[in-house]
Amino acid sequence: SSSSAASDVYKRQILFTIVLLAGMFVLLGFIRNEHDNAVCRNLRISIDYPSSDTLITKGEIEKLLISHFDTLKGKCVQTSHLSKIRQTVANIPYVEICDVDFLLNGTLRIRARQRVPVLRVMTGSQSWFIDTRGVVMPRHPRHSARVPVAGGHLGQTGTLKSGNNLQELADTNHVFASG
Repeated sequence: SSSSAASDVYKRQILFTIVLLAGMFVLLGFIRNEHDNAVCRNLRISIDYPSSDTLITKGEIEKLLISHFDTLKGKCVQTSHLSKIRQTVANIPYVEICDVDFLLNGTLRIRARQRVPVLRVMTGSQSWFIDTRGVVMPRHPRHSARVPVAGGHLGQTGTLKSGNNLQELADTNHVFASG
């Protein structure tokens, strides 16, 4: 009789656990559906400028997003859109890292870190920045960074192209070979 009562308690605990788990999955499904069809109410862009002059601004990122996606505010933002938005911002030559997420309150949050220019290379009328990782960035038409300036013939070899990583090219390009 006491084992029967213990068995009933055990069965109720199992049933309660199953109902609780099923309820959680149903609730998560509703939340996921609501999140996938949520409307963008606010756009929050933050840029980390690690000890560097400004080469990209929030306004420039917002203008770029508007040119690619029209307006985001008031539109339904789905999970598939987030990766496209992230890729658009990550393709800006001055952006090193980008993260995009959509908060439950309807805020589309974009967090980016600007590359840190350490050198400006000038060849004739052309000019590029090189960041701490050896990545080439074009000179910005409206912003500049106060960094040492170098001249030379690298621009004539085709190595100074936006996005090239000079550290990786050093292993394969004869321009970098020591005398």
